Amino acid sequence: MTDSTHNGESTKPQVLSMMLCDAVWRDPSTGKTFIQGGFTAITAPQFPCAVAKFSAYIAMTQISGSVPINLRLIFVDDDGSDPKDISSAQAKVDSHDPLAVAEGEFLFHDIVFDRPGEYRFVLECNGETLLERRLVATPRRVPQP
Repeated sequence: MTDSTHNGESTKPQVLSMMLCDAVWRDPSTGKTFIQGGFTAITAPQFPCAVAKFSAYIAMTQISGSVPINLRLIFVDDDGSDPKDISSAQAKVDSHDPLAVAEGEFLFHDIVFDRPGEYRFVLECNGETLLERRLVATPRRVPQP
């Protein structure tokens, strides 16, 4: 698989958006995409905590043909030196027009966040990182009586 080509120049796919959310829904009559319950952090009363279901919405351009993409969820330790893979998902994004915007969704089930800290979603194409999105997991503070 090679990068997309436009006017004889090689370009890599460009990520316009990546959003974490509860769900993604596409209206069949209008084709519009609805992102439901967007979030940038997770709070939990205790760790480890499991999240039953969530999605990652992506919008990309500069794609010609079928492009394999991978989305990895990793935990980043305190000094950032030893990231730990938590989960990953693969998909193919198809577009016959490199100027068009291709949208997609990665669906995650039963993801366990072992401890509070920094997690990252890493979007890759052919082993090259296109975008990273940080997600911080924090304990929920319980009010003291």
